[in-house]
This record gives sequence, C-alpha cells and structure tokens, in this order.
Amino acid sequence: MKTHTSPQPLVWRLLRAHISPLQLAAYTLANLVGIFIILLAFQLYRDLSPLLTQPDGIFSPQYLILNKHLTASDALGLGSDPTFSQDEIDDLRRQPFTLRIAPFTASRYDVTCTLSGQGLPPISTDMFFESVPDSFIDTDLTRWHFDPRQPVVPIILPRSYLTLYNFGFAQTHALPKVSENLATMINLNITLRGNHRQETLQGRVVGFTTRLNTILVPDDFIQWSNQRYTQDTDTPRPTRLILQTDNPADPQLAQYLDLHHYETADETATTSRAILILRLLTTLVIAVGTIVSLLSIYLLILSIHLLIQKNTQKIQTLRLLGHTARSLARPYQTLVILLNILVLILALALLISLRSHLLHQLQPLFPQTAPRSLLPTILLALLITLILTYINIRQIKNKIH
Repeated sequence: MKTHTSPQPLVWRLLRAHISPLQLAAYTLANLVGIFIILLAFQLYRDLSPLLTQPDGIFSPQYLILNKHLTASDALGLGSDPTFSQDEIDDLRRQPFTLRIAPFTASRYDVTCTLSGQGLPPISTDMFFESVPDSFIDTDLTRWHFDPRQPVVPIILPRSYLTLYNFGFAQTHALPKVSENLATMINLNITLRGNHRQETLQGRVVGFTTRLNTILVPDDFIQWSNQRYTQDTDTPRPTRLILQTDNPADPQLAQYLDLHHYETADETATTSRAILILRLLTTLVIAVGTIVSLLSIYLLILSIHLLIQKNTQKIQTLRLLGHTARSLARPYQTLVILLNILVLILALALLISLRSHLLHQLQPLFPQTAPRSLLPTILLALLITLILTYINIRQIKNKIH
C-alpha cells in the first residue's frame, strides 16, 4: 500500500528556507499603520461626535456676521448709508459661497432691564434686543416662544457677556459670580417704553450662544413689540446680516467682501478658517489610513506570490507525488492568519493607549467629549482583519493552483 508523507513539514521547511523576514516585517508594519489609522479615526469620530454634529461642529457650515465698514464721516452722518438694502441682500444670496443669509431685526424702542436673584443686589441697565430666524440659533429652542397673552420674554445671551460679568464687573464690585444654570433662574423685569406706552414684562434667560454677539429674543416678540411701541410703521433696513457658508476661507468670499466694503468679526473669520483646516486634516488622515491599508494588502499579496514563486519547482514536485493544492497552501495560509491576528492585537493595543491619552488632553477643553464604547471599533477591526485574511487566503489558493 502506497502512503504519502505529510507535506506540512516539507512545506514548512521550504518556507523557512526561503522566507524573507524583511518582507513579512514590512507587511506587518504597513498593515498595522493602515489599520491603526482607520480605527483611530473611527473611534475618535465616535468620541468627538458631539463636537462634529452640534450646530457649530467642525463638519457643519459656518456663520459670518456682516456689517458695512464705518468711517468717521459715516459716524457723523455725512458718509454712506451703513444699512443693507434689499438689492444688496439679494445679491449676497445669489453668490456661490452663500448657503443662507438673514438680516438682524432690532428693537426700535427703549428697553430697561432690572435683574435680581438669590445673593444678587438689584441691577438695572439699558439694553437692546435683536432677533434672527430660529434656524440660525445655536442653542436649545424648547422654551423659545412668545405669547402676548402670557407675556414672558425668553432671552438668549452671548456667553462672552457672562464672562465679562464674572471676571470683570462682579470681581471689581465684590459681587457673586453667576453660572449659566444660575443665570436661567434670575428674575428679569423688562421695561419697554415707546409710542406713549410703558409696560414691564417678565424676562427669562433660556440659553447662551457663542455664535451671535447680541441679546436675542424671538422674532415674533420683536415683530409684536415693534408694532406696539413704535409709531413708525415702516420697517428700517438692517445694519447686520448673518451669512451661512460651507467655506469661510473661499477666495471669492474675501474678494466680494473687500469689493463691497463689508466687514466680519475677526474672531469669527479666524475661528471659521481654523475649523475648515481641521476638517481638511481629519479627512486627510482617514484617506491616508485607507491608502496605507490598501498598499499593505498589495504588499502581502506580492510577498506571498514571491515566496511561492521561489518554491514553484518544489511545489510542482510535491503535486506530482500526489499532494493536494489545499494541503500545500495551508502553511502559507496559516502564516497569513497569524500575521493578521498579530496586527489586530497590536492595532487595538495602540488604539486604546493613544485614545486614552488624547481624551485626557481634550477633556478639560471639551467637557462634552464623553468616551464612547470601544465595541463598534473592535467589531470594525475584526471585520477588516477577516476581509484581509479572506483575500490573502484566496490569493494563495489561486497561486498554488
């Protein structure tokens, strides 16, 4: 009875004799870098999704506040009109860099606010109101409505105002500091005067904004109060516009603003450009990780082909002796599986270590960056490894045949 010696020891000896440690190390390193970049980008996207998906996230359109340039003669009423005409607004709306645009609507009557609360002495100040369409506001609008039958005025304040009070006015006048939560509990008495009327309404701070540097009230309240406290029925032209764009660094936008002598807040423009750069870098990192992973797949396939090519004559001899292609391919496939498992373990270990360090650095800057579960990322890593392994096994089997 004719018997065959198991081909495994023979093929393993051939493999060890002609294997290139440099090729396998290059594949392992390239695949590790590619998979690690993909997993890191995926997990950081999950961890930082509040920063990406919130209204002012890095992947959301950006907002610019526009006004006309004022000269000394304009301030004295001798120069050009600092307001925007409807034709100018329509022309801005037609520009390719404009997604949306809306005017600020200002109050046209006298406003005095008196505030008091626990631990706070009564403070009165003159102020003003403005409104924009609700879709331009970057805070919760659950309580953002006004009913003339139950006149409580909801107000959104800039966060910068609260900072100025806490670290400027309150500190120099020995007053207690106010947090955002405490500010929403302070009683506000809003006195409105105009058109031979004077009424006091209750006000309530319902939120804070970082996008708009003004005291916001609902648009329906502005319309109601302007009609009630203003004799002039003509709507004045706006002095400021809010413009939504997907690329604040667009050269066409800069040229247009310079040509028409429009200005934007320097901080807003600078922040928007920084967000645009961060968006491009994030996309670039994901693309580089994908390209490196694809190159590592090709490198492994090429390495396996070269390895098998060196042993072509010996493999043909074993085939003539009766050994199957499956049995001859198994050692090469086992090597690929072991390398891919090693890459998977190393990539996950590096991911956990670096992610922990990054979140530790970001937590003080962005308290809303709560860590997400690693399970989806682990499943993604397993899926990538299974796909790579399947491709490699099929390539080895075809080459042996």
